[in-house]
Amino acid sequence: MKKLIVITGALATGKSTYSKALSNKFNIPVLNKDDIKETLSDIFGFSSREENLRLSKATYQMMRYFLIEAMKSEKEIILEANFHQEEIEDLESLIDEYKYDSLFLVFYGDTSVLFERFKKRATENRHKCHLSGPTTEESFSKYIDINNNIAYKKNCIRIDANDFSYQNDSDLKNKIKSFLF
Repeated sequence: MKKLIVITGALATGKSTYSKALSNKFNIPVLNKDDIKETLSDIFGFSSREENLRLSKATYQMMRYFLIEAMKSEKEIILEANFHQEEIEDLESLIDEYKYDSLFLVFYGDTSVLFERFKKRATENRHKCHLSGPTTEESFSKYIDINNNIAYKKNCIRIDANDFSYQNDSDLKNKIKSFLF
């Protein structure tokens, strides 16, 4: 059966890095939201948080388009983003429509740990389109709470990202390998 891995969850958990590692390991193309959003931002720019949020919505629509094209071609693919509830529901609908087998890897962590990582990352040559998000631990916490309450109807593995030990977790690697093969 055709396979789709969806990597999602909280900000600053290492989703992009992990998705690219899986892509390389299993030779499966990956669509990373950040990569697409950065390209759109470079072309169109933005001058406010509202415009940046519109770029995020456009980014999801681009990901959705490429996902559908991959699904029509019956290709395996990895998607990575901090998807919202309505986007998860949309993805689950596409999974059913195109008869894909899916695995959701949902990254989470302690809000204070993730917020420190998020702040540190903002000072490390981060693309400007990622710098208009939450600026206080309180606003960051609200965002994380919304993300933690997303309901998943499909096969899901929750991954504790308080540290990056999951990157070398042989049990997790075996579950992913078992899903793919």
